Amino acid sequence: MSTLNGSINVTDSNPTNPATEVTSAAVQGSASSVPLIATNAEIIQRTFEAVRIAGKSPRTAETYTREVKIMGKWLDHPLCEAIDEDVRGFYLHRLNDCGLTGSSMRIVNAGMRYCFTNVLQRQWPILEQLGARVERTLPTVLNRQQVWNIIEHAQQL
Repeated sequence: MSTLNGSINVTDSNPTNPATEVTSAAVQGSASSVPLIATNAEIIQRTFEAVRIAGKSPRTAETYTREVKIMGKWLDHPLCEAIDEDVRGFYLHRLNDCGLTGSSMRIVNAGMRYCFTNVLQRQWPILEQLGARVERTLPTVLNRQQVWNIIEHAQQL
C-alpha cells in the first residue's frame, strides 16, 4: 500500500482499475496538483470534510453530502469523471423529476458546489448559474365570519 501526495492510499497499481487512476501532476507532486480522489466514497467523505472545515454543522454537512451521494448513484460513471453537463442534468432531474422545492434545491446547489469546487477543484460556470427560486407565500386572510368569531371570543374574556 502506498501513499501518493500524502492524500490517499492506493492498494492496486493496475492502470486499468479506476480506483487507481492517477494524473501525472498528482504523481509528480506539483504544487498545483489536485489530490487523487478516485472513488465516489472518497469524494463523498472529502465533501463532508470540506463542509465541516468551512464551519458548517455536522447536520448541514450530512445534508449536503447526501445530495452528492444521490448524484453518485444517479450518474452512470464515477463522480470524478463527471462533466458540467452531468451537473446540469442532475440539477434538472432533482427539480423536475423529483419535484423538489426551492429550499431543497438550495441544498442540492450547495452540495454540488462543495463537491465540484472544493473537492474536485472544478471551476464550471454552471455551478454559478444554479439557483433556486425563493418561495413567497401570501399571508392567510380571514373571511368575515372568522373575524366576527374572533371578536366575539375576545369580548367574552
